[in-house]
Amino acid sequence: MNTYKKLFLILLFFSINIANLKSQGTAGDKARYETRFIVDMPTAGMLPNNNYAIYTSVYPNGGLMLSVDFGIFQFVNAGMSYSGNNIVGDGEIEFQKFPGISIKARILDEKKSSPAVVGGFSNQGASNYLGNGRFKTHSPGFYLAASKNFIWDLGNLAVHGGANFSFDPYPKDRAPNLYFGAEQSLGNFFALNVEFNFMIDELENKYYSKKGLLNAAIRASIVNGITAELKFRDLFNHGHYSNGHERILALEIIKHLN
Repeated sequence: MNTYKKLFLILLFFSINIANLKSQGTAGDKARYETRFIVDMPTAGMLPNNNYAIYTSVYPNGGLMLSVDFGIFQFVNAGMSYSGNNIVGDGEIEFQKFPGISIKARILDEKKSSPAVVGGFSNQGASNYLGNGRFKTHSPGFYLAASKNFIWDLGNLAVHGGANFSFDPYPKDRAPNLYFGAEQSLGNFFALNVEFNFMIDELENKYYSKKGLLNAAIRASIVNGITAELKFRDLFNHGHYSNGHERILALEIIKHLN
């Protein structure tokens, strides 16, 4: 049995057996919290006031990332993150040069005829740290994101999109970037997310053979406030740094501050 099947069966086993507890995380028709990321890129979703989120993900090559975010005001979130390679496994551990910081503010609430809109900043790149300030995928930098939810025959559908300007590329390569995606609930406790990042600010042929990064994720609310996630990054296999697309396991825990 290959790695992909093992990871999927583990996620499916725990999700099915715990679903009877009426779990409420960020996935499914009974989700209690808003989705804050499509896969890698930010949505207009926010943490509620006086709540915090701990998010950890396991990357290829023993990579591990941990982030903590807080709902510090009614319409403001802020947090920090840090990651490294070879934390799990052998070899010398290499940490990213500086911790990541993030701040997000709700500009407009969602209405029947208009999406929710946020503005924010994040300098945490996605997946492994490659050195010299470079992650496999650039951090969002400054961004504007919009999200709109719909209810139809298949459940809840959320449509997301955004524009961002990252400071990760060299100054001469920096450019505004665009991304979009969607999240479809799969019953009460599961969701499928798909994201396309145009990567306009990515150097051609240096880290990727072509521009355009397609990512997907399966999420499962496993207990109250806890969501498990299996990511599939670079489904087009454009990256020079890996053999095929990446599979990443992640866990999100959201709790209320006492």
